[in-house]
Amino acid sequence: SIPNNDAVARLETISLASLRAGEKAVSQAEADKLFAACRETGCFYLDFREEADDLSSILDELYELLREIHELPGDEKLRFDVDKLQFSKTKLNGYKPVGRNFGGLKSNRDGFATYTIPKDGVLGLLDDKSFLRPEVVNKHMNALIVFTTMINDATQSLLASLSTSLGLPQDKTLQGYHRSNVSSPDIIRMLQYENQPASERGDTHTPHTDIGSLTFLFTQQPGLQIFNTDSQSWTWISPRDNLCPIVNLGDSIAMLTNRFFCSCLHKVSPSPTGGEIRKESIAYLVRPEVG
Repeated sequence: SIPNNDAVARLETISLASLRAGEKAVSQAEADKLFAACRETGCFYLDFREEADDLSSILDELYELLREIHELPGDEKLRFDVDKLQFSKTKLNGYKPVGRNFGGLKSNRDGFATYTIPKDGVLGLLDDKSFLRPEVVNKHMNALIVFTTMINDATQSLLASLSTSLGLPQDKTLQGYHRSNVSSPDIIRMLQYENQPASERGDTHTPHTDIGSLTFLFTQQPGLQIFNTDSQSWTWISPRDNLCPIVNLGDSIAMLTNRFFCSCLHKVSPSPTGGEIRKESIAYLVRPEVG
């Protein structure tokens, strides 16, 4: 939990079920909440609880996959080095070890390892020669397919609502740029943040905005902060139930709406409780389709 004296962001909770409700008044009220959240903070909780009962078990399996990948021998993980595989320039597939990139630790390096899995690989839009992966990924492929499909379905609902609120014409809707059956640089990112001794504590991620449209973040541990433009200060995001991920807007949605919606500036900081714990999270980054 986050200490009471720390600033905590008050984010809207958007019910996916209410957004999709057949009753017009219910859907409109939820659409208005979503629209306001995208205008004011660019960040909100999305409540899946009435829409995806099996999401919890799917996430349990994906956390199991995350641990199995990161427990592989170092030389095995580096066989799938994200900077050496086919998509190295766009970093859509593979493993990144701790400290490879610039970050906010005292060493000026990052403090997390990631394994990235491309949507196109999961949904069969890539051949096996392009989608190289350790065998352990195959073991959990069904869970990856279900998870990817759920997130893409939720994305369609969110973007359809925003398109309606914006009054966009049918041939220019936001969801039209994010079709799940068309190739896109969407990724599932499995993150493991290393323990931080007190003498080395720092931001494992430097402040940044995401390049995509929406990021769905599933985590049970505090660490994410967003920048409050009103107070010009950083505020903590309290993690919620696994079925209420944090969703933030990225640069692509800002560009697609001519900056009407703004991308959310955020970073990952040491645990506010001061504990030296290893943190895990699963993020799905939605990006506009290719071409």
